[in-house]
Amino acid sequence: MALFQKATEQFAKGLSRTREKFVGSLKSILSGKSIDDNLLDDLEAKLIEADVGVSSAVRICDDLREARNDGRIEKGDDVLAFLKKEIKKYWPESDRSVHFSDKPPTVIIVAGINGAGKTTSIAKLAYLFKQQGKKVCLAAADTFRAAAVEQLTVWANRLDVDIIKGSGSDPAAVVYDACDAAIARNADVLLVDTAGRLHTQDNLMRELIKIRDVVAKKIPGAPHEVIQVLDATTGQNAINQAKAFQKAIDVTGIFLAKLDGTAKGGVVIAIRNEVNIPVKFVGLGEGYEDIEPFDPETFVEALFAEQASPPAESKAARTLQQRYGSEASSAKTDASAADAPADQPQSPAGSAISSRILTWAVRATLLCLILAAAAWAITNWPALSDWFDKITTDVK
Repeated sequence: MALFQKATEQFAKGLSRTREKFVGSLKSILSGKSIDDNLLDDLEAKLIEADVGVSSAVRICDDLREARNDGRIEKGDDVLAFLKKEIKKYWPESDRSVHFSDKPPTVIIVAGINGAGKTTSIAKLAYLFKQQGKKVCLAAADTFRAAAVEQLTVWANRLDVDIIKGSGSDPAAVVYDACDAAIARNADVLLVDTAGRLHTQDNLMRELIKIRDVVAKKIPGAPHEVIQVLDATTGQNAINQAKAFQKAIDVTGIFLAKLDGTAKGGVVIAIRNEVNIPVKFVGLGEGYEDIEPFDPETFVEALFAEQASPPAESKAARTLQQRYGSEASSAKTDASAADAPADQPQSPAGSAISSRILTWAVRATLLCLILAAAAWAITNWPALSDWFDKITTDVK
């Protein structure tokens, strides 16, 4: 139970932006309303905006319409509880675990487009498997992108796992050597990094197929998993990517990355309804430990979780902000920073207020100098006038 709660809290934290857009927008149109066709049309539009997908939005609203006609729900305030219950049913019991080989190594090819977060996701998978007591090897087969091998090497060093790198530019040759090395080193898991590619680049997609075929020849039953990394921030475009990669290399699971950095987390529902590929992992942060196995119930609970009340200090800061503007709020933060122990770094807000004070001090000093000069000129005006006349006469 404690483990489930921890996972839910992690999901809730990562889904904060999605929850704000998804649940927040629904509450705004449902609260105190009766459920009629106009309301359901508005709800469908909100669901599409949240990247749930057109077919998923239509399905949800059809379920709501049926529930209204059956008398299971009567008013807008009943909808969220109904949705929470119904969306959980969209994921039937299925195997979302990794299929480990009975005879190691288990080979997992990781694919995705450029910028999806593929290399970082590989590091997260390596961390997760290592935490499970498995020996992990990485194959640096992304020879297409500059610095890709170096980036993966940095992750390998941080995680203290082996990495196999090739001397040439042929990714299939790197994978060939990596399979031999993984067997020789008694590795439990071989994670194969591949070049990022658009699903429209036929030549690179064919190269991915070649890598898959090399692995299959070297290790019986391999690849045991083909994980596609999808960037959650791309919303519906991720669906098109999943369909294209599935057609080329038989994707067995999805790693949904950057779920914490988007308000488009509703794409998880769209993936379930439009692509018959299980989401196996989600990335909920930038660290290699920010990975969670995907669990539908945990996801839905986090999506509909009530946001905790802000701490008293935050409320006070907001009150200052409203009454006196940003300067007062910054000053309060700076005062708190001044009371902190000397070995603690000052907050950004404290640094900002100190910078502003210095700027105003310089301006005040310059103003004082100008005023002093003006006062001296007024006091000594007769002498200055005579001096000016003398200079004018000498010039003439």
